[in-house]
Formats: sequence, C-alpha cells, structure tokens
Amino acid sequence: MFKGLKNRLQDEANRLKENLQVLGDGVVMPPTTSIPPDSVSLDDTSDNESITSNHVESPETKEKIRQIEQKLAKEWKARLDKCESEWSQRADKIREEFTLKLAEHKQKSHEALEQKDVELCSWIAKYHQANKETEGKKGGSEVSLGWFFEC
Repeated sequence: MFKGLKNRLQDEANRLKENLQVLGDGVVMPPTTSIPPDSVSLDDTSDNESITSNHVESPETKEKIRQIEQKLAKEWKARLDKCESEWSQRADKIREEFTLKLAEHKQKSHEALEQKDVELCSWIAKYHQANKETEGKKGGSEVSLGWFFEC
C-alpha cells in the first residue's frame, strides 16, 4: 500500500517538476535538484517541524486571518439566525394549526353532545308520553319512574 502511495507521490512530483520547468516565455529550465527514490520517507517529519518553527506570521497576515475569521463568523451567525427564524416560524405555524384543529374538534364534540342531549330529551319525552298512556289504561297501579327522566 505504501509503495503504491510512494510511486504516486513520485509521479506527481515528476509531473510538477516538468510543469515548473516550462516558464511563461517557453524556456525550459534544467532541473536543479533531483529526488532520490529511496530518500522519501512517510515518517520523516523533521522537515515539517523545521518549516513550522521557522514560520513567522507577519502582522498583516495576522490581520487578514482575523478579518477572514470575523467574516466567516458573521456568515455562519447569519446562517444560524436564518435557520433559527425559519424553524421558529415553522413551529409557530404548527402550533397555530394544532390550536385550530383542536378548537374544531372541540366544537364538533360539543355539537355532537348537544345533538345527543336533544335526542335524549326526545326519548325522555316519548317515555313520559308512553308512561302517561299506560297509566291511563291501567289505572296507575304501577310505580312510575318519570321523575327520574326529567328533561
């Protein structure tokens, strides 16, 4: 796996060298250094450490980095605020729809209860009518439960 990676890196390095040799005026410069094939090591970090230790940022660079960080922070804050407002609007809309549906359901339930009350009263009235008719025919000897079904 590392040999394949090493070969690809060497091929890429050779291709980049060839591209660098051709300048804007078409003059081909001879290669100044060559990379020996076995000198490249994946574990060699001494060059990276020396580069980072010698790297000193100028105040201008620091200022540019700070400005870029601020710009990115503002952009992300704007995106976050936009998403937050969109989701707040969605949540408010869902709450409103839920409240309306709940009110509609309560209204329908109330209407159904009122309708059942009307039906119950009509059945009670029919019961009273039938009870009066039977009392008139029998002479009132039975105990009436009419007082229980008052509407």
